[in-house]
Amino acid sequence: MICSNCGANSVNEDKCDYCGSKITKIDTTEILVEKDSRKAGILELDDHLSYIYADKNNTDQVISRLIDSSKEFIESGALKKAEFLLQLASGHEDNDQVVLLAAKVKVFFALNLSGSIQMANIKKKYILDAKKLLQKLNGDHFIEDKNELELLISSLDGKEASHYTSQGNVGANTSIEGLLARQELDKKNESAAEFGAGIGVVIAVMVGALIVLGMLAPYLD
Repeated sequence: MICSNCGANSVNEDKCDYCGSKITKIDTTEILVEKDSRKAGILELDDHLSYIYADKNNTDQVISRLIDSSKEFIESGALKKAEFLLQLASGHEDNDQVVLLAAKVKVFFALNLSGSIQMANIKKKYILDAKKLLQKLNGDHFIEDKNELELLISSLDGKEASHYTSQGNVGANTSIEGLLARQELDKKNESAAEFGAGIGVVIAVMVGALIVLGMLAPYLD
């Protein structure tokens, strides 16, 4: 059970094992719309939402906890859970960090689908959604994060599934730095493959020329 006070995952469901506070289970069905309540149950987020909405009237706290929980799920690769919490956060007010994280989730979904021919159209939709979200960021506070995501998007946009050796995978402890490094490695491998193909063509032409000369040699004496 997640403690509504400190956020720790307590085995004891009555009193937090960590801070000693009394644990209160919040019924979020009275807070969320029916559709969101059902989805929260499917995603097994009831305990997290009980912690997030411990003080439902404290909007700043609710948004802060939605953002922090979303970050944790992004880091662990639980993108659907992060996406759902960020949708809840966007319903409170415009928040640049919420928009940035939502765009990040879309980019990660697109990366996960890279290399899949069947999912190419869905990947394009995620990229388009990420672009639209990033366009909403006008301030300079998250400019570096925005630039990194745009760099990833530019490397993904228009790239066919055949460019990848396997379908992408974003898992636990995935970082933007790691994804950028992977994209750079893909570019190097692609360049090496093109260079190797070019060398192969040159060699084939040379071998062909030698064969032709060999065939013509008797007639040149």
